[in-house]
Amino acid sequence: MSSTIETVRICQECSKRFTARTTQTRFCCLKCNRRNYKKRVRQGKVEQSEKETVEKRQITKSDVSSKSYLSVRDACSLLTISRTTLWRLIGDRKIKSVKLGRRIVISRSSIDKLFI
Repeated sequence: MSSTIETVRICQECSKRFTARTTQTRFCCLKCNRRNYKKRVRQGKVEQSEKETVEKRQITKSDVSSKSYLSVRDACSLLTISRTTLWRLIGDRKIKSVKLGRRIVISRSSIDKLFI
């Protein structure tokens, strides 16, 4: 059964006025419908990526906070600073570090002393 309903609506994508043939119509044309769909898909991907990033940071920080000795990467993530800044702090002797073979290890207590 066909309907002869015609209502004037405003397109959710381009904000133009158009005549809708059904009560469910949200867009004036197929082009606006596709644009809106792409926006929704893109926004969903961005939200998913942000959610994963936040979860990863929380896992990393909880793992790092329980260690008594940290690598350079762990110390950077704990302090949320770049490697260059960390090396500058080590060079200025504000943070003590120990070299074990090729690896640099930073004690958690020296990082805690930085904030006292």
